[in-house]
Amino acid sequence: MSQKRPQQGDYALYYEKYVSLVPSGDFLQILRDQRRELVDLLSPLSEEQADFRYAPGKWSIKEVLGHVTDAERIFAYRILRFARGDQTPLSSFEQDPYIQSGNFSRRKLSDLLEEFSAVREATICLIRSLDDEAWQRRQPERSQRPGARVYHRRTRSPSPDHS
Repeated sequence: MSQKRPQQGDYALYYEKYVSLVPSGDFLQILRDQRRELVDLLSPLSEEQADFRYAPGKWSIKEVLGHVTDAERIFAYRILRFARGDQTPLSSFEQDPYIQSGNFSRRKLSDLLEEFSAVREATICLIRSLDDEAWQRRQPERSQRPGARVYHRRTRSPSPDHS
């Protein structure tokens, strides 16, 4: 499996902010480390702390975690589509309806962390299964859409929009 960092021509300029946040190194290990770090960071919180919003209308910690989990699912699905050579155009991902219908505040933090861990493990298994050829596939008619190599980098980068 290839661990080459995507080059600027491999993706639209919009994705640069995400790709640039990804540290160098073994990306499977980085995914494992991030899972452990996130669980270690959030698991000591009480339910009240996890429902905290720093301002009205802003996402709670539970909603941010739900968003991270949903986004990982979506980006892993995109990796799968590219890796399998699916040429069907990708649809966009509008995050707000996911938050509104995710019911994250009604769920226990421990359940959200368990779900995140399971989704992350599935992402790791998918990435581990891909060969070099799968990493190079992209949608030729939409050359500014990133290929699998960029989406795996996006999956493991922290979002600058939520820092």
